[in-house]
Amino acid sequence: MRVAILDWGIGGMPVALGLQAASPGTELLYLSDSGFTPYGKLAREPLAERASWLLRQTDADLGILACNAASSVLSEIQCDYPLVGIIEHGVRMAMESTPGPIGVLAGDRVTEDGSYSRPLEAAGRRVLTSSGQPLSALVERGEVSGDSVGAVVARCVAP
Repeated sequence: MRVAILDWGIGGMPVALGLQAASPGTELLYLSDSGFTPYGKLAREPLAERASWLLRQTDADLGILACNAASSVLSEIQCDYPLVGIIEHGVRMAMESTPGPIGVLAGDRVTEDGSYSRPLEAAGRRVLTSSGQPLSALVERGEVSGDSVGAVVARCVAP
């Protein structure tokens, strides 16, 4: 089986590594599009078009959108093989993990369009949402600790 994993950067590598460990015979195609405009800054239609174009360049059997922004336009992506996004799995894990309010820390595109909050609230959950910008940019640059990162995290989770 050939699986295409699409992400704007490298944040989806844990998805690839987990799939590789769980299914060693699976051929993985990691599509990182970090040379392009960050997906979270694209409007829905251009994002869906870009993701569709990239995924059609492969002959995969399955596509995984390992990116919140790309997953937020999953239903609009045109591809010749089945696709799954990470938002539906994140929602399921949140519902199963805690009975109380759920905090969503994500990029602007995902928080503004309610990709997580809509299904969680529809299930009767209280959702606290905050923008995680610019955490993804820090992670992509390899900055994952230190005072400046701690200050950004504190600001993002304060709400």
